[in-house]
Amino acid sequence: MISIEQKQNEIVETFRLLEDWMDQYTYLVETAQSVAVSEAVRCDANRIRECQSEAWIDIRCNDGKINLAVDSDSLLVKGMLLLLVRILDGEPLATVCSAELDFIETTELYQNVPPARITGLRSAVSKIRGVARQAAVKKNRNGLKK
Repeated sequence: MISIEQKQNEIVETFRLLEDWMDQYTYLVETAQSVAVSEAVRCDANRIRECQSEAWIDIRCNDGKINLAVDSDSLLVKGMLLLLVRILDGEPLATVCSAELDFIETTELYQNVPPARITGLRSAVSKIRGVARQAAVKKNRNGLKK
């Protein structure tokens, strides 16, 4: 299995190859357009409130792993959220909780994307980690009861 660090490195390398911000922007938009999402993701419980756009993240924990689905009314935001999905989807809960996610800084997204959109992306990371922590605690409690 490829590590979170390796997944981030692949994303960083892609952004380095796309030196120009407009090429990076196009990449994020095309990524967003290529992924269909169920309308069920777009519910109030999944809304990322700190995001300037309408954005949603469905976070599920199955068999000790995190499963993610995202959507947004902004293709740029959806593309950025899909980077998170690429990095974290299917990862063990403990790994998600402790992962050093530095791709936002390393790709220099923060320099080209409005701060409110970066705040939304960071909020999504916090939401994912919070759900992962709760699920890990619950899993550990259930494991102790058996």
